[in-house]
Amino acid sequence: MDPRHRLVHRLRDITLAFDAAITEFGRTNDLGPRDIRAIIALLDAERAGTVATPGWLATRLAVNSASCTALVDRLVAAGHVARGALAGDRRKVALTVTPEARALGERFFHPLLAPIEAAAQELSVADAMLVDAFLTACTG
Repeated sequence: MDPRHRLVHRLRDITLAFDAAITEFGRTNDLGPRDIRAIIALLDAERAGTVATPGWLATRLAVNSASCTALVDRLVAAGHVARGALAGDRRKVALTVTPEARALGERFFHPLLAPIEAAAQELSVADAMLVDAFLTACTG
């Protein structure tokens, strides 16, 4: 089989493994798929240095403001997300993932991510950039 075609199957395998892990994580922690997507989006925003507001999150999840408000209320009540005043504009709200939610996710997903992180560390910088470009092209 052409190694380039095998890449498609490897990505599918990774996708299925992540999907199963996310489903199990949601089931064991009473979180729906949109809840998990919201938490991931908030963590991504933090890593990127982006201030996550409810409006930003609604756009990111492609939901209306009422749905986003209900989602955020649910995540805040569960202790997964915190609301805070936005620095420089106290009328706006910034959303952050709580340390407890972060630790919960890290404990659950570490076994899935550890082999990926180890494999990434084995790559040269040039190879890592090539893989990054490939994966970026895959996600459009």
